[in-house]
Amino acid sequence: MEYNIKNIKIYINKLAKFFSKEIWQDHIELGFTKQTLTVLILSLIVLLFNFSKNSALAQDKTLLEVGNSNSVALISDIQNYTSFIEENPDELVDLLEEKDISYIEKPSIDNTIESPYKYTVSKGETLSQIAEKFNLHVATILEANELSPSESENISPGITLTIPPYDTNESIAWLDEVNRLKEEKERLARIEEEKRKREAGIARQKNLAKLKTSSKQTASSNYNISATNTGGFIVPINHNGISRGIGRGHTGIDYRANVGTPVVASKGGQVVEITNGWSGGWGISVVLNNGNGITTRYAHLSKTSVGIGQTVSQSSLIGYSGNTGFSTGPHLHFEMRSNGSVVYPYNN
Repeated sequence: MEYNIKNIKIYINKLAKFFSKEIWQDHIELGFTKQTLTVLILSLIVLLFNFSKNSALAQDKTLLEVGNSNSVALISDIQNYTSFIEENPDELVDLLEEKDISYIEKPSIDNTIESPYKYTVSKGETLSQIAEKFNLHVATILEANELSPSESENISPGITLTIPPYDTNESIAWLDEVNRLKEEKERLARIEEEKRKREAGIARQKNLAKLKTSSKQTASSNYNISATNTGGFIVPINHNGISRGIGRGHTGIDYRANVGTPVVASKGGQVVEITNGWSGGWGISVVLNNGNGITTRYAHLSKTSVGIGQTVSQSSLIGYSGNTGFSTGPHLHFEMRSNGSVVYPYNN
């Protein structure tokens, strides 16, 4: 194109000279009229213009009409200046050669969406931890698995959860519900604790009432049993085992037995004491004077079968086992004292 412009300039300069007086006069002498020369000059200018235009079009066409090898070379040259385009060179060649490229398929948008993930809950994991692990909101996982807010606090190990590939619910309403349930649980616990305290207070009042209504009957201690009544004490009840023996803080033997089990005299003697109510923790009890400074007590009875001052023989019914006084369960407390000191009953 630059070459054609230079040629046009040269021709224009020549024409200027042609129109100069000297050249014009030379052509007049050759027999040309002025009008004829003017037409010839204009025709020459039009021919020169068309020649220049056709030359430029021919060069553009040369650039477009390239073969396979030239196309590859052209693409290679262009690629140095368009490296950011991730094109396929073979496809560009087909485009330049106007080949059928219908086989080139665009990816479907459905193929770009990830599928939900199945996740197995580990021991000790919470739903909040799982949601954080997958960069999701807890509400999204609750919604995908049709779980209620209350179930978010009790995710069992080993269950399988559906984990969506993206958030579908960013609400924190589930957290408000969880907090509401916690507050309700704490409220019920406080009510239960207050109820327990009230019941304990009522029990203390009842025990105090028992202390006020406790009664004790005693007989004179001048009862003397015959010398033949020494030794030979027997177990006073048919029991289910011994729950506690004589030891520090405990003065007798506790025989486990159902309420209402018959209690008999371990040895003959006189009824010298009967207690009722709380009575210092004994509850309902009977004390026998067995002679020679020996006394035996039968405590926590449900009821008695003897009266104060009454004389009974060995194995005579004196009452029934129970759970009265300071008792942790149905049993008979049996103890023996010699001149006021606790002794083991079956050594006498």
